Amino acid sequence: MLGVSGAKDISKDPETGCQILSTNTVGFFGGRKTLLKLPKDDGIYNFVRVTGQWQANDCRAVARALDEISLYSAIIPTFIDIGGNVGLFSLQTAHMVQSKIKIQIVEPLNLHFNVIPFNLKNAPNIETLTIHPVALSSDQGSAIIYSENKHFGNTSLELKSMVGHNFETSSIKTVKATNFFHKLSSYDEVYVIKIDTQGHDALILSSISNQLLSKTRFIMVEVWSQPGIQSEYINRIAERCAYFPDIHTTSNPDIQLSAYDVVKIWTSENGKTTDLIMAK
Repeated sequence: MLGVSGAKDISKDPETGCQILSTNTVGFFGGRKTLLKLPKDDGIYNFVRVTGQWQANDCRAVARALDEISLYSAIIPTFIDIGGNVGLFSLQTAHMVQSKIKIQIVEPLNLHFNVIPFNLKNAPNIETLTIHPVALSSDQGSAIIYSENKHFGNTSLELKSMVGHNFETSSIKTVKATNFFHKLSSYDEVYVIKIDTQGHDALILSSISNQLLSKTRFIMVEVWSQPGIQSEYINRIAERCAYFPDIHTTSNPDIQLSAYDVVKIWTSENGKTTDLIMAK
């Protein structure tokens, strides 16, 4: 029946308030009857119920990048999932890779990061899993985050990312993005990074240090083309394009983009989102 072909809603979790879904398909999240905890919304929850997957094509691209590192390096690659939500992207990626990976998930919302261990408890190929219950920001301390009550369940530090006026606010812990990335750059690791922060993407990408960029093989970032993006972020992003000979969007993978093209996407102010890939 339409709406339950991917997963069945079996109950509500009294501890978190999330719905518990049982998958009807084998593959994207594991075996049939895999249990997942998800907040009920018109976005991820409904999509998983209908299809049994979430952003599978993007996960495949990340998995391929991780496997390529494993093929040519003895180092177990590390996937940095920034804006990890309830962990479904990392879960699918773990099922798609052919070798061991390390995963670090950055997710500030209490509701989300508390269910990540449950959703990934049976995931294969994970050498280590680290959850950072924070948001990356320009400041260290705390901030107000906005969460849609309906629609697609978007959450963002940017008020302009909210659809309509039906949202709630909560206080979250923040760490300075430059400090977070500086610490990562001190490790002998090879990285793949995904950034999905719904309007905070320019600040985060521009905060990645040159040292970390030299250790990063692949970045996937969801670009939100909104008004008011600081020019210093855009200038830094343009400079960082020099590290990646292969830059393209997921919708047009055969069209290579220059730093100028990347800047145009971010500064178009058209309110659209674009999935951008920067690869070596």
